[in-house]
Amino acid sequence: MSRIIQSMDGFWSFSYLGDIDPDSVRLESIAFQEWMPVPGCFDATPRYAGCRGIAAYRTKVRLHPCGRRVLQLGSVHHWGSVYFNKQHAGTCSGGFVQQNFILDKDARGIGEIIVLVDNRIDPRRSPLHLDNCDWYHYGGIARSVCLVEAPEVSIDAVRIHTQNIHVPTITVSVSVVGISSKPIVLQIEVDGNTVHKESILLSGTLSTIERSIDVPGLSTWSSDSPNIHAARVTVDDDELIESFGIRSVAVVDQQLLVNGCPVQLLGVNRHESSIQFGHTQTDSLLIEDLHRLDQLGCNFVRTSHYPPDPRFLTLCDKLGIYVWAETTSWQQNGEQLSNQHYLNAQLDCADSLVAACYNHPSVILLGALNEVASHDVLCRTPIELVLNRLRSSDPTRPVTFACNHPSTCLALPMVDVIAINVYPGWYDGEIEEIPTELDRAIANAEQRAGRKLPVIISEIGAGAIPGWRDSHNGRWSERYQSNLLDKVIRHLFLVRNDCTGLAIWQFCDIRTTESPKIQLSRPRGLNNKGLLDEYRRPKEAFGVVAEWYQYLSGKVKQPPLLKL
Repeated sequence: MSRIIQSMDGFWSFSYLGDIDPDSVRLESIAFQEWMPVPGCFDATPRYAGCRGIAAYRTKVRLHPCGRRVLQLGSVHHWGSVYFNKQHAGTCSGGFVQQNFILDKDARGIGEIIVLVDNRIDPRRSPLHLDNCDWYHYGGIARSVCLVEAPEVSIDAVRIHTQNIHVPTITVSVSVVGISSKPIVLQIEVDGNTVHKESILLSGTLSTIERSIDVPGLSTWSSDSPNIHAARVTVDDDELIESFGIRSVAVVDQQLLVNGCPVQLLGVNRHESSIQFGHTQTDSLLIEDLHRLDQLGCNFVRTSHYPPDPRFLTLCDKLGIYVWAETTSWQQNGEQLSNQHYLNAQLDCADSLVAACYNHPSVILLGALNEVASHDVLCRTPIELVLNRLRSSDPTRPVTFACNHPSTCLALPMVDVIAINVYPGWYDGEIEEIPTELDRAIANAEQRAGRKLPVIISEIGAGAIPGWRDSHNGRWSERYQSNLLDKVIRHLFLVRNDCTGLAIWQFCDIRTTESPKIQLSRPRGLNNKGLLDEYRRPKEAFGVVAEWYQYLSGKVKQPPLLKL
């Protein structure tokens, strides 16, 4: 048989069960009387807004004869338990990453799938989702679901990376699942041309075949020329198609190089959060956001603070937008980060992040552990473990973490790129003090790192309530945000002109956590530092940043006028 992939997106039967123990649920007693979209977040709907508890999703699917049957759940928030024809198939936790479940390959006819979803904040079940994180943790099946029915000997994954950009050479790693007593035929095509073919005898139930292949004539990928190529890998009756780009990433002294050329990153931080759809990213929403990024003149996005939807990465590949992707984390302290349960979840998230990003040329930087207490000695070893896990899983990309303790950080010697989160003029001081504070933060970080490295200001910004006009242009007004960001960009790129990049916090306003401590500093229950409001409508600062980024990228010749 050939591989059959069935999308299971659509309307699933739904039942909200509430604040109960998932082990007490009896499938036969669930009354499925509603419908809920998949992908979708049930607590982003009016009926279940703010609800925390167990929800049950059910759908049915036509089954085909196969040698291997896999259910791919794109993202379950935050914990899930999967049943196939009433038999338990496994559990998952973490959200923002794909979870695979091996289902009974002998089942025939119509199959029933039930997923119990728990969106409660519970560090025992889902240790990466904590109520102190500065974003709202929506619940549901937030990304696409599909059923893969493949031959007994089939392809589990294909990874492609560039060995040489000058004489185009790629390394193709093919993971094959299954046992065969006779040799299998491996064939690789690139852009429709056969570039490799051989007969192989498998050595076990899971084999990895890695081959170095010359691909002359392929164009390189960069932000200016985002050339994408397609690899079709065939193993006997099974095949998988992966897109990839020919490009290299390296750090040399204070420069981040793509294809040997230094890059200047002009960007924003972007959450996968919508006031209407929660963590689910509709096709229209993705295109709208990318149009806004283009209007801004961005060539860079930091996908804060968790692994991004692969569809967003695919669009960034096509449009030439550089991406920093990172694991799920926000301001963990020493006690939390040194907890083995949390650390194991963080390492698993690092593996899943690499798996999701590997073939995407747009991803040029991998990150982890946003704003953890890196000045605490308890955090030093866990940070090193997670960064090294990223390096060992993917040695082709630099690694970093966003540091908000640049003067006391113990972990900066471990990074390939210095990344600093700093908010002068907002949490500390006034706008006039921004140049001094930026210079101090960068100097301190470089001293702690012990060597010169590329520097990215990975977060900086100010809150602005949409429509707030104030004759004093004070904090929370749109003009204050505009003036602050103008000062930041002017200093970094006209005065200093030695920073590798800037990621403004943030792209659009998002709903924040329910924690009272954070809510009291977040008017409207939102993090209001977006250049767009929660409905993606531009604030005044959007136009100011667009003027700067268009100038810095060479699209216009004159810098914006100095603001008075």
